[in-house]
Amino acid sequence: MTLIATHLCRHGIVLSSDSNLSDGTTGLLAATGPKTFAIPYLNAGLSFAGAYGVGSESMDTWMPRFITDSQAAGCATLGDFAERLRDAFQTGTAGQSPDIMLAHIAGYATGANGFHPEFHFVRNTPGMTSNGEYELASPIFTTTEDFHARDCKHRNEPSGFGNDGTVQFYFNGFPSGRMAYLAAVEHVGPFLRGVWNTPVLGFRPPSTLAEFVGYVRLHMTVIHELFAMSGQTEIGGDIQTLAIAPPESGQSSALNLCHVGSLP
Repeated sequence: MTLIATHLCRHGIVLSSDSNLSDGTTGLLAATGPKTFAIPYLNAGLSFAGAYGVGSESMDTWMPRFITDSQAAGCATLGDFAERLRDAFQTGTAGQSPDIMLAHIAGYATGANGFHPEFHFVRNTPGMTSNGEYELASPIFTTTEDFHARDCKHRNEPSGFGNDGTVQFYFNGFPSGRMAYLAAVEHVGPFLRGVWNTPVLGFRPPSTLAEFVGYVRLHMTVIHELFAMSGQTEIGGDIQTLAIAPPESGQSSALNLCHVGSLP
């Protein structure tokens, strides 16, 4: 299936994914491909997990064209973009046997009080079962905005965060990878805090968006290595990351899609 993870903090937003593509019949590794895409005109990005295509077209060509067409159609906000993607997925897969499709959309929106981060989640599954599997895919797609409307604790701050080093993360994908990712966050976090709180070692938390990319890659690498050493290919290949700087942050406004070399 894949693993997608979106992390937000006061330094910016980082979307990430693996790059392995599985054969829909055998479940074995078939190829690699892009799963994280820039939406430059919205200062945003998108990561995708699930059935890698809409109708008969592969996602690596369908999604870039959708992004270009959305700009041409005057789709001017992240919310509009998410709703348009929801409708396009639903129309493009109509009449097919439903398969899980999940998309993270994250970036910075502009409102009456300036900018703020948003995280939109487009999907066609109602939720998860008690054992961590996704419920059966539906032909009906939904979308929600889960950060600014629900999880943000500092709405008075343009970045959405205070100065306490808080990180908000969202992740979806292949069940064992998703659950391992949660375990990595829960266990790597205390390890990192312990190291950072030992001054003699000379380490410190990320203080820039570029360093925050490394923080995200560290967690993704743990999962990639787990799958590689277990001979499993559902998750793996290059780690794809997309870093988005807050407007007016003084950081480069260029979106940075970097493919890290394949892990052994």
